[in-house]
Amino acid sequence: DPALVGNSMGGRVALSYTLAHPDEVRALALIASGGLQVQPPAASDRQPPLVFTLLQYPWFQALATRLDTSLLLGQGLLAAYNDPALVTDQLKQRYYDLNMREGTRAATVRRFQQGRTPLAEAAIATINAPTLIMWGKQDALTPFAAAQRFQRLIPQAQTAYYEDLGHLPMEETPAPTAQALHNFLQTADLH
Repeated sequence: DPALVGNSMGGRVALSYTLAHPDEVRALALIASGGLQVQPPAASDRQPPLVFTLLQYPWFQALATRLDTSLLLGQGLLAAYNDPALVTDQLKQRYYDLNMREGTRAATVRRFQQGRTPLAEAAIATINAPTLIMWGKQDALTPFAAAQRFQRLIPQAQTAYYEDLGHLPMEETPAPTAQALHNFLQTADLH
């Protein structure tokens, strides 16, 4: 049986699969996962990137597959990383190159067109697989309140929270987050 790991939209996919096939998932790791409706703190000065707002509109979805997204990607990375010094030109170029690959923009639009309805909390509370919830407390894209709600809902939840990280803790500090995931997978019953 697999251990599923998902970040952001990928976390929602991992959650959905786990809910649909509860006996097939041995362990689950949710990294700044989507799937819950949580309002950001009112006092937050960190706002989600403009592209996330625009992708909610059909008129922008129609244009998004044809746009050069370099400016929007830079803004998105600055929102995803808590430490702006880590958003280097090299990092921006890597994300740009990945985004400009054939089919990537169309797939991103399709992901925004589906799955925007929150998953049922009662269903999430039925997850029996050991679950690791990894989250940066400075996440501007998926508020930390979602991590706390997942922690309350999932009976076997363990946590790895990071004070000074954002939406991509595995990119901001790869070694500590990889170690936390490794330790979790070692203790989860994967036999």
